[in-house]
Amino acid sequence: MLEKGRGIMKKENTKKQFLIEALKLFAEFGYDSVSISQIAERVGCSAPALYKHYSGKQALFDAIIELSELSYEERMKSIHKSFWNNEKSDYFLTENGQIEFVTKLFESALSEEYPRLFRNFIISEKSKNPELSKIYNERYIFSQYGFFEEIIKELIARDILNDENSEIMAIEYASPVALWIEACDREPERKEEFLKMIENHIHHFFRVYRKKLLKKKEV
Repeated sequence: MLEKGRGIMKKENTKKQFLIEALKLFAEFGYDSVSISQIAERVGCSAPALYKHYSGKQALFDAIIELSELSYEERMKSIHKSFWNNEKSDYFLTENGQIEFVTKLFESALSEEYPRLFRNFIISEKSKNPELSKIYNERYIFSQYGFFEEIIKELIARDILNDENSEIMAIEYASPVALWIEACDREPERKEEFLKMIENHIHHFFRVYRKKLLKKKEV
């Protein structure tokens, strides 16, 4: 029974390795330019061995999308939990706390292999593939804005930020961070520079939108 379990685990690891190597090649050369033989060679097996797991390149593509969806859902659940169900939640709703939290999100986005590879792949292919373009919009634009709008609304409710259009504020807050993640994918040697930009951006955002408390007049 134990040996059977190990065999299943080994098979799943092999299948995931096919997806990872396929993603690397798709991101580097483009989906249309990569063959099954190239993917098999990168993994270190024959094309017939790969076909035992996937019927072709489209099946690989579908599996990549499915795994990326599961990975994304798990990551977003983890992010929500780490923010809202954390003993540091109140601290995260401060200016310095936001710098720490957004920095962690930035570093996590860069360090987790599969999400990073999929992000690079989707950015390179979204102009040619309507399905990928839709995923990009939903996952890397609207979903991110939605998450940060929750934070903005809470900061407004706590009288920390001015009560303005939370949707526009979230777009203004999150957009530069998303751009810097993509930029750091291409230029990882500039990571510290981008982290400093994030810190300066959050300081600026709070300066612009921080609620000004009226001083009571002395009687």
